[in-house]
Amino acid sequence: MKKRTVIILTLLLTLCCAILTILAMGIILYARSRETLRDLETRDMRQGTASETTEESVDVTVKWDIIEESINEETSEYSLNILYPQITGYTDVKTQTSFNDLVFGEVNSMAKDMKFGESSGGSVKNFLDLDYTVEYKSDRFVSILIAGQIYTGGAHPNPVLLTINYDLDNNSEIKLIDLFKTGSTYLLEISDFTTTSLKDQFEVDFNEDGSSAKAENFTHFTFNQDSLFIIFDAYQVGSYAIGTPKIEIPLSEFSTILKFEFK
Repeated sequence: MKKRTVIILTLLLTLCCAILTILAMGIILYARSRETLRDLETRDMRQGTASETTEESVDVTVKWDIIEESINEETSEYSLNILYPQITGYTDVKTQTSFNDLVFGEVNSMAKDMKFGESSGGSVKNFLDLDYTVEYKSDRFVSILIAGQIYTGGAHPNPVLLTINYDLDNNSEIKLIDLFKTGSTYLLEISDFTTTSLKDQFEVDFNEDGSSAKAENFTHFTFNQDSLFIIFDAYQVGSYAIGTPKIEIPLSEFSTILKFEFK
């Protein structure tokens, strides 16, 4: 009898231990599962936040390009071979159209002047050849140099210059005065720098009046993030032999008078 009682008690004790062990394991597994769930939720939240941050920091600036267009025409009296730039893919269609119309209008006006001018009357017919370079292109600014030759009679063709500088943010053409603070002595400073440079290059074959401090002397200019370039017409500062001199002026020369957006 006692032996049976001991056996029963032993079995009950073993069963209780097993039940307690199972309960303990269940509690441990439940706790671990809750921790894992919290970890997953925390990771998802972090990933979601990182994803939102990435989306917010993405550069949504629409990329745009400058493409080449042309005017090609040839008759018995003249020939036109003109390459000119046009913007494509810019976000603001109005700004894109304004820039493109400005450029086309300028080169087409030159073409019309040549087409409807007097014939050279010689063995060589009139012609206008133009090409362009993109001197500077940024998110806001475009600076273009269009150059070439025109012939309407005489001993030789003459150089042709056209510069177009544009502020895309304000949808407006940039004139030289727009680079500098109001009331500044920019003409005098440009004149001093270009005159010195031209004298050094051409010595006696130099007309100083062509680089004097007058706005009409600095009609042709381009710029980039570092420099201002002044280009002179043929015969403006010397004989035909010196061509169309281009003088580079570091923008640092105008540190006190240059507008902030061009620094």
